[in-house]
Amino acid sequence: EGNDPRAFRIWGIQLQGNKLPPLALPEEAIVHQPDMNASLPEPQLKYGKAVLKGRVLDYQEGMGKATVFLAHATKMIGASENANINDKGEFFFETNITGVTPGKLEFNNRDFDFLIAPGEETEIIINFREWSRQQSRFHRDSPSYGERIYYKGYLASVQQELAANKIQTNVVRNHEKMLADVGGMIVEEVTNYLLPKHQEISQKIAEAPVSRACKEVLQAEADLSAADLICSVSRIIPQENAIRRSIPRDEW
Repeated sequence: EGNDPRAFRIWGIQLQGNKLPPLALPEEAIVHQPDMNASLPEPQLKYGKAVLKGRVLDYQEGMGKATVFLAHATKMIGASENANINDKGEFFFETNITGVTPGKLEFNNRDFDFLIAPGEETEIIINFREWSRQQSRFHRDSPSYGERIYYKGYLASVQQELAANKIQTNVVRNHEKMLADVGGMIVEEVTNYLLPKHQEISQKIAEAPVSRACKEVLQAEADLSAADLICSVSRIIPQENAIRRSIPRDEW
């Protein structure tokens, strides 16, 4: 569709048979077994340089740039930085931070979550062939090409568990449905509507077959989601009233 960076492209078309060439996973593409009883490290403020590096398997020229989004206090919301990526699909990014920081690597219109920490190195290997297989209508039942993403370095086993996690930690996933549900409620009633949803997620986390450290991260995400919604109740109620009365958005 053209030379625009976001133009639609297809790689890996196979005209000689119905199978792709074998995928040679690098030696460092390992799924680390977690210590089921290990907790997360004690949180602390520590200023230092954190490194994110890795590789995109089956990389082709023209796949675009790698962009890093970080969620920490010294960065504006939505701020992004480029990670240098070479013609082999290898990328490198480093930054100074003050504590453990979650982030996303955006590449080829997909997001890959990671954690970085001061004085630590996080490495990820992105397996686009497996990612595409799982999304395909025709090949999703074909043999796997491995994991969609591999982690090495800082909290590698925990990050691998989080990448495979299927528990949704957002207390509300459908904002429009929530507004319809809370129609006519007062503040206390909206809060009582949200809390059981948080408790249901917490129960799923407690019963999940993952390590204690992974559960701690998931529970923190669920707690933050619930706290953010409860603190926003005073805005949710007027928003619901405006929608129910068909008031134009620019008059809210």
